[in-house]
Amino acid sequence: MNPLLEIVPEYRAALQAAGLGDFEGFMRVQGSGPPASRHAHRETVPLEIVIDGKPRAFFLKRVFRVPPRHAVAPLLRLRRGVSQPRHEWAVLWDLERAGVSAMKRVAFGERRVLGVPREAFLLVEKVPCETTLRHLLVPGWKKGGGPGESDRRRLFEAVGALMAGFHRLGMTWPDIDAKHIFACRASEEPLGWRLWMVDVERMTRGGRDSASTAHDGAVRLAVDGVRLRESLLPCRLTRRDMLHFGRGYLDAIDVPAGVLSAAELRSTARLFGEWMNPPRLPEDHVHPGARTMECVSEVVATPEARSLLKANGIHGLEDVFGPVGGQRLGKPGLATYRERVRLILRDATSGERVCYLKRYDRPPLREQLRRMREHDRRDSTAKREAHFIKHLSRIGVPTMRALAWGQEMSGRWERRSFLITEELAGESLEKLALRAESDPTAIPRPRERHEIIRQLAILVRHLHRHRYFHRDLYLCHVFISRNADGGIVLRLIDLARMIERPVFFERWVLKDLAALDYSSPSPVVTRADRIRFLYHYQWAGARRLRKERAREIIRLIAARTRRMARHDANRRRRRTERHAT
Repeated sequence: MNPLLEIVPEYRAALQAAGLGDFEGFMRVQGSGPPASRHAHRETVPLEIVIDGKPRAFFLKRVFRVPPRHAVAPLLRLRRGVSQPRHEWAVLWDLERAGVSAMKRVAFGERRVLGVPREAFLLVEKVPCETTLRHLLVPGWKKGGGPGESDRRRLFEAVGALMAGFHRLGMTWPDIDAKHIFACRASEEPLGWRLWMVDVERMTRGGRDSASTAHDGAVRLAVDGVRLRESLLPCRLTRRDMLHFGRGYLDAIDVPAGVLSAAELRSTARLFGEWMNPPRLPEDHVHPGARTMECVSEVVATPEARSLLKANGIHGLEDVFGPVGGQRLGKPGLATYRERVRLILRDATSGERVCYLKRYDRPPLREQLRRMREHDRRDSTAKREAHFIKHLSRIGVPTMRALAWGQEMSGRWERRSFLITEELAGESLEKLALRAESDPTAIPRPRERHEIIRQLAILVRHLHRHRYFHRDLYLCHVFISRNADGGIVLRLIDLARMIERPVFFERWVLKDLAALDYSSPSPVVTRADRIRFLYHYQWAGARRLRKERAREIIRLIAARTRRMARHDANRRRRRTERHAT
């Protein structure tokens, strides 16, 4: 069967002049640069095509093997298989007819065998903008600058209008993300911003052609709104931001009066409103997406960190596990296969930098099996902690900054691994509490004390809301420091035992909360302080909580705290007996 080929007429002559007049030409052409993305059966490559004597940028999405879930699975529902490029081609046409800004479609092709799609491609023109919502709103990105108050207001109205544009067509966008929405200032636009959507291949249409019912409209707004809010983390949104977003959405949705009631809008706004904001970020926060990590000689590091390591004689994995100098840091109960070293790395440009090296050499069978059960079997112990450092930074939980990590694996078996992190400013909450016990003048003033408790509760709530659990959430693993404006910043450290998205997450919620309760010494931390923490952790988000439920939470935490106290007492007793013998 001859392949299907469709080309927008205004591009036909230029594509034929570039040798792209048939299906095979599109599937064989070499990109003008490295692939923008590459997967097992598909890739996206940039192309440069001359039109009217001027080169213009395009992106070619090629699928070399249409996966069975797109090609065969629809047959089970008595529908034809549709490749991803063909679906995206149809979605772009619907958006174009409705006047919704998206990347411009140029050409599409598909080859079928016995009616089943095998290969396909989609050619789109690059949007005339380099800045995304992520660059404009997400902290830690150096590209571009954040909008001012007036521009920010109009930007949120424009985002709301854009979302209303495809909701009017009855569509939802599973891949809605701040990096998939490009934004540029445009004085000719009514709101002062021009937005474009990219990567809409998974955009789907519901059962109705418009938001004709309150249920459909509210559900679409809630689902896509929460997805967009998650992609904007750790951006802090205010009530004013949400009001302007809602204003832009309602002005553009064009639905009958009463379809989206005020109560439904309030409940939807609460899903991705102010209470989802992350804890306060340090001034030196860098989004992990803005850092480039490269693997050379089994060491993964940023170019800056690699030059720093080379200046100190660390070129590869063998150098890390050799004599590196520094101060060995031991503690009671530290396993023999683990080692912690405090390093002072010197560089001609940056001077001295204090770092901490964690080395894991030939973990025993028990630890290997535990690592495989709790996390990805392909990840070593050090890579596991680097993974959580990256993900916590992405969602806005302040933590350590990883300079480099590396691993040596034999299949799924870990031979050795290491992690190097920068020293954190400030001190642990445990040291602050111990100083307050011995020196009453070190006790923070009431306002500072309440702010520390509030920030700690917000940090833990944000961590648990995204289904991350520390498992060693003691005060010694929470560092406190201040920004230049005096704002209190808390950071989490020692993420080697952290887990994500367990099946029975309530158990780990109680474990983390009990660990904080157990490590908070009385009378420095009073009963009122503990209740205030629970209020900001549980009640400030829910706003309403029955007394029975509050008492149940307190009872469960207290029971788990007593259990931890018995465990530690037995452990100390066994250690004393072992030393005595």
